[in-house]
Order: sequence, then structure tokens, then C-alpha cells
Amino acid sequence: MRDPQGVFTWRGIAHRMAQCPRIARNLVGAGWAAPYTVIGLLLGALVWCAGGRMRRVAGVCEVVCSPTLAAWLGRSGFAAVTLGQVVIGISACELDRLRLHEHAHVRQYLAWGPFFGPAYLGCALWLWLRGGQPHQDNPFERAARAAERPRDA
Repeated sequence: MRDPQGVFTWRGIAHRMAQCPRIARNLVGAGWAAPYTVIGLLLGALVWCAGGRMRRVAGVCEVVCSPTLAAWLGRSGFAAVTLGQVVIGISACELDRLRLHEHAHVRQYLAWGPFFGPAYLGCALWLWLRGGQPHQDNPFERAARAAERPRDA
């Protein structure tokens, strides 16, 4: 009798064994980025309490601000911010527009873990002291902008 899901066949076992490193890497990355994710979830909960909305997109918690909060934040030039595996944006349209960029930051948090914040701010400070643009020239931002561009086939 054949197992319909392939759980007990050699092919099914081999497939699950091949996924173990990816699953383990995802779990370790989530734990590694957890301090920032907790902060993002707390801020997201405040935004949600103020009338915002939450949704999950590709394993990332996206929080959309209420129109009142979005108008206030939008005046400062704010569009979205990523904290761990949480992205907070001023509108659903902005989150759609910035999704590839912000999800690149999520991957950076998963890779750098608790060192992401100091590394990002350290790069920004170094650039500012040398007369550069702390945000535009930041290597983390450059990598996120590169993730926005379609790859050549």
C-alpha cells in the first residue's frame, strides 16, 4: 500500500531530511531576530490598538497604520520600518510598494540577529561622520534596494 503523502516512502523521507537544514535555519534565524521581533510586535500592537490592521505576508507580520496615525507619520517622511519579522507601514499601498525592500530587511535581521541594530546604526554614524548620507548610503539600505530590482534571467 502506497502512502499518499509520501511520509513513509524513501522518497518522502529523503525529501523531509533535505528540508531539515532549511527548517532549522529558519527556526534559528527567528530566535536570533526575536528581540527585535518582540519590539516590533509591541509597537504593532499599539498601532493596532490605535485603529491599525495586521496581516501576515510571506511569514512576515505587516502592520498598517490607521489613517490618522498615517497622516501624522507621513508628514515626517516615514513610509515603513522593519523590526525583526514585523513591518509597520503607513498604508497598505505603501507596504505593497515597499514589500521587497522591507522583506530584505527582515532577511538582514534573520542573518545579523541582535547585532543588526548596532551594525546598521554604526554604519549610519560612520557615513555621517565622513560626510555621507546615513540612510541612502548605508550598505544595509543599498542591499535592500538591490533586492527591489528584478533579477536578470
